Amino acid sequence: RQKFRIDSSLVNTTLAFMYNYDGASEIYLDGKLFKQYGIIKGNKNTESYNPKETPEPFIINDTATHQIAIKVKYFDESELSWVIFELFVGRADKLIDNFAAEGIAITFIISFLGVIFLTLGIIHLFFFLYYRHIISNLFFSLFMLVLSVFMGISMYIYIINDPNEICRSSDLLFYLIPFLTLAFTACINYIYYEISKVWIIVISALAIISILSIIFEFDSSDFFMLLVVIASMLHGLIRIVISLFKKQPGAWIIGTGILFSILFLFFVVIIAFSGAINVNTENLEGQILVFGVLLAIISIPLSMSIYQAWSFSKLNKDLGLQLIQVKE
Repeated sequence: RQKFRIDSSLVNTTLAFMYNYDGASEIYLDGKLFKQYGIIKGNKNTESYNPKETPEPFIINDTATHQIAIKVKYFDESELSWVIFELFVGRADKLIDNFAAEGIAITFIISFLGVIFLTLGIIHLFFFLYYRHIISNLFFSLFMLVLSVFMGISMYIYIINDPNEICRSSDLLFYLIPFLTLAFTACINYIYYEISKVWIIVISALAIISILSIIFEFDSSDFFMLLVVIASMLHGLIRIVISLFKKQPGAWIIGTGILFSILFLFFVVIIAFSGAINVNTENLEGQILVFGVLLAIISIPLSMSIYQAWSFSKLNKDLGLQLIQVKE
């Protein structure tokens, strides 16, 4: 319960609250049921619903003291030790405009990335089917297709309100991460024609362990998942640095994307530990951070795709020159 009073300038002004909670809840204003999310029943019959900060308008017509009370029931009683809920109140017009703008932006970004990744995956799959000697096209296609599925599931999680379904879908995202790392590692190996069986075996073993840890719900599942991602990125970084020192043709193309993503990741980790990170998109720092995250996400697949296209065009050009020489 919380008592509150509003300023005289907000009397008869349409206000709104935004609420975020994984479970069933009932919100009471001055003792009367104002809004209900889900249905609170017995331990096994509760119907959970998370409104995800959808603005709910209301009007207060005086400056007297009012009381808001919230009755909640979490959808998973085993995790009550860290259950939290959030409630924000503000002018309805501003909250609704911000909510709509944020929804449009997130939907566009996730959908755009998903379509881009799916398109690149299909294109490079056809590249592989057309010329199967370039096996890296196959693994890059798998990398892109898994990323597109990742974006599709992320979009599904964003639009649904059932906490149970959100948890199940989130678990699917974790299952996809080991496949992403394996496809990325194999693609890097085949691009540089120096197959490192040790790296593939190590990352494959870590990927299998991370998947099993999720299936059997080990407490160390997050650690193994992070380990396989770090190992895959470290492998890619080492391969890129070596190829750059050897001045291998086209190495700088992939190197640009991978190095940017890794450096940006280290930057985010550093500012996160320092406590200076700010993801509020209403200020310049938050907007720069979000833009950097988007660049980091797309830089690796984009640079790899550009390299694959450059390599394919170079191959066709070399074959054309050889054909001219044979005719001469």
